[in-house]
This record gives sequence, structure tokens and C-alpha cells, in this order.
Amino acid sequence: MGVDVGTLKKRVIQSGVQIKPGKKYTAREVLRFWTGDKEAAQAREANARAELLENKLRIESGQIFTGDQFDTMFNELVIPLRARYLAMPAECAVLCNPTDPQFARAALDSWVRDNLPKLREAVQKSNSSNG
Repeated sequence: MGVDVGTLKKRVIQSGVQIKPGKKYTAREVLRFWTGDKEAAQAREANARAELLENKLRIESGQIFTGDQFDTMFNELVIPLRARYLAMPAECAVLCNPTDPQFARAALDSWVRDNLPKLREAVQKSNSSNG
């Protein structure tokens, strides 16, 4: 019939039917063993198509993002924040200590150098846990 005996045995076992000597099978069972469970395969395919369509609709409605969209939004948020952190010592030194802005700038520079790596680690940890 064009189907290997081992393949037939696998299909019988997968269908939950026990193989016993002398057991009789219905024509429907034999056809299913021979052709595979086409209905189950079609149901799996339909479910997969439905899931893909649902994800596509979620992306279009903005409920979920593609990886590229996330990267773009993330960079639009993080790069300006980083720039503000780096500019803070020069911009705020005079406000922090008007009598000695150089001392204030050095302290703020030190704070930025200490904290930017911590922020970078937090971002990397967040990215690794998301995917």
C-alpha cells in the first residue's frame, strides 16, 4: 500500500489504539492509520494560522510590537536619557555649588561615571529576560 509497516505501527500507537494479535480494526481506523490523521493535522494548521492572524492584528493595533519596533522605541527613549545624564555635570554644576562649580562638576561627573554602567547593566538584564 506504499506505507512502511513501522510507520503504520507508529500511527496506530499515536491514535491511542493498542496493537493486539487478532484484533480487528474498522475500515475508518485502517484508513486513518494508512493516511495519517489528516483532520488533526488540519486542525493544527488552522490553529497556527489563527494565532498568526491574531498576532498580526495585535501588532497592527499596537497591543504588541515587533522586535524592530521595540528597538526603535527603546532607542528613542534611552538615547536622549543617556545624553541628559552626560550633560548634567556641565549644566548643573553652577546650580549645585555656585561658589565652586568645578568641584560640583567633578562630583557630578563621578556620579554619572558610576551610575551609567549600572543603568547599562539593568538594560542588558531587562533585554536578556525579554527574549
